[in-house]
Amino acid sequence: MEEVHQLENGVRLLVQLIPETGESNFQYLIYNDNEKTIITVDCFNPDRALERVGDNQIVASLATHHHWDHVGGI
Repeated sequence: MEEVHQLENGVRLLVQLIPETGESNFQYLIYNDNEKTIITVDCFNPDRALERVGDNQIVASLATHHHWDHVGGI
């Protein structure tokens, strides 16, 4: 699943959901197309995230809480 958000300042953000441990856990990648940067959210599996990085650079990784299925990839 992908969502595109166009911000007022011209920045285009792409949010990509990556299913992980079944249907209830996901990790997210938030792309800033203008700056070619990514923020990961609840990165459980770094390999799955890195497959999607392309020519972008990961600049931050956020976790919503401390469970292994939300921080395993940090």
